Amino acid sequence: MVVLGAGPAGLTAALYGARAGLSVLVLGSTKGQLSEATSLENYPAGPAAWDLLNSKNAEATKDPWQGAGELWLIAARAQATHYGVTFARPGTLATHVQLGQQHHVGDAAAADRGAGTVAITTAGGAREGATNTSKDKSLPILSRVLVVATGATPRALDPSTDPTKGTLWGRYLHSCVLCDGALYAGAKVAVVGGGDAAVDAALQLLRIVASVTLIHRRDSFRSTNAAGLQKLRADARATILTGYIIKQWVVEPEEMAAVDGTRNGGSGRMKLQGAELASSSNGNPAMHIKCSGAFVLIGAVPNTGFLKGAVDLDGDTIRLPFGRRQSTSDPRVYAAGEVADAAYRQAITAAADGAKAAIDAERWLRTDTPPPTRIHNNGNREPLQRAHEVTHNEVQRAHEEAESAPAFPPPAASERGIRGEYCLSSVACILAIVQKYPVVIFVKKGCPYCATALEALRAEA
Repeated sequence: MVVLGAGPAGLTAALYGARAGLSVLVLGSTKGQLSEATSLENYPAGPAAWDLLNSKNAEATKDPWQGAGELWLIAARAQATHYGVTFARPGTLATHVQLGQQHHVGDAAAADRGAGTVAITTAGGAREGATNTSKDKSLPILSRVLVVATGATPRALDPSTDPTKGTLWGRYLHSCVLCDGALYAGAKVAVVGGGDAAVDAALQLLRIVASVTLIHRRDSFRSTNAAGLQKLRADARATILTGYIIKQWVVEPEEMAAVDGTRNGGSGRMKLQGAELASSSNGNPAMHIKCSGAFVLIGAVPNTGFLKGAVDLDGDTIRLPFGRRQSTSDPRVYAAGEVADAAYRQAITAAADGAKAAIDAERWLRTDTPPPTRIHNNGNREPLQRAHEVTHNEVQRAHEEAESAPAFPPPAASERGIRGEYCLSSVACILAIVQKYPVVIFVKKGCPYCATALEALRAEA
């Protein structure tokens, strides 16, 4: 199994895959949205919690959340490595995915020919320990299954707005209120954007901060949350500015607090003090606002460009056609995190998606076998359905036929299990299915369904 992405979704998928006995290779960058997060307060028992538990010095926990996102990634990578996950050289990224003609995992001949594999073309590095030549980098990586967990890239403002050349991002400029909003309790903050995400962020922040300034470059909002906008306009702590853009963030030297509470000089870094605003189109006068932090919510783009033509996409988002499963339109490709989920965008939901994707992939590898056939007297082969393709109606129909057949008595009341509507514990029903379909039985000691199935098989024999 190859996992694309080394964030919470990718690392969790790798861990689950390795513990399930799969050979796992992870390709991805060490940098991402979580690595830039200065807090991970809403992740249960995250790195900050470890620091708090392990610290023997109360002063050492004065700022336990600093760099928590990166700490979590380091710990998760170490855990995955412990269970046998292989990591490509940092920065090795997929540039193209080619899906071979599908075949069933049990088809050894097709596997030897390379059919059915997923070929991943990479750039930027090679597997750890391999030579880093152009020839090595051109060789595609072949895998039975692929988990795509490459995340999304938040849209950013023009670089000219940041006088620190990018050092504000992740420390004073953010893209997730749920992640970082609590850092600004009682402070003044700004929100940039005009969609639903920006309006929702401003409403959430009003529960925490002293005041919110919502800045949108257009005169009208794209947000469909009219009720939310009305709440913002009615709240004295909220200011809405339309027709404005950020000309430049205003910064000042960052001071460091000593243990005794006094100031001990600067850290050499800059902190956010406010923003200079300029008119976008309607001739608004330039103005200055004060803010200690800002949330830039002008959209995010899923990193799926290399998948074009391989699986079905909704715009740039991978489509998951099977509800709660992480399966894509191709059974060999699974998606986890923001590449397939624009609704939650949390580290913990991405990790959960990664676990589900690995479980789904392992189950597919384990259960996908060549379709069974029945050999007739004339030598012709008739394809049969697999057991998991037997529908509820077919089971019910088989049950009714078996119940009415004089050659076999109807099941006694004691033979009907708690799920009798599916005929899972009826000897007659299972016998009828065995007669029609080849069935593979996995026997577990003490399982009543397995015992009933074996009884049906003995009757058939």
